[in-house]
This record gives sequence, structure tokens and C-alpha cells, in this order.
Amino acid sequence: MIELDEDWKTFYRMFPHSNGYIRFSRAGFNRAGDEAFVSTAWMSGSLSGEGRYILLRKNDGRWNIETSITTWVS
Repeated sequence: MIELDEDWKTFYRMFPHSNGYIRFSRAGFNRAGDEAFVSTAWMSGSLSGEGRYILLRKNDGRWNIETSITTWVS
């Protein structure tokens, strides 16, 4: 854990105004191409963050969040 804390200190020295970082998986699409599924993660410290699965649906040419499920929290 100490090494991880040092990595976060380095991160915030490099990006002092950051709120952490966000990670997205590649999107998986249904056959019709009007639904997409992604996994996301937001981290802001060694014990601070959350992960989500997000289902998006395309309506009238715009993507909207249909469902968002929290998968983990630290």
C-alpha cells in the first residue's frame, strides 16, 4: 500500500489540479448498433474510486445512459 500511495503522490505532483483519472473499456454494441455497453472506473487515490457498468441507448441520433450499475467502490 505504501508504494501505491507514493504513486498517487507522484500523479498529483504531475497533475496538481486533477480529480484523479477515468478509465473506459471499449464499447460493445448490439447487432442493430443502437445499444452499447461499457465498463468505467474512476480513481482518485489508493482507497478512493468506483467502477460502473453502463448501458447506453441511441435515440434520435443521440446516445443516452439507459442503465448505470456500480460494480465496486473503494
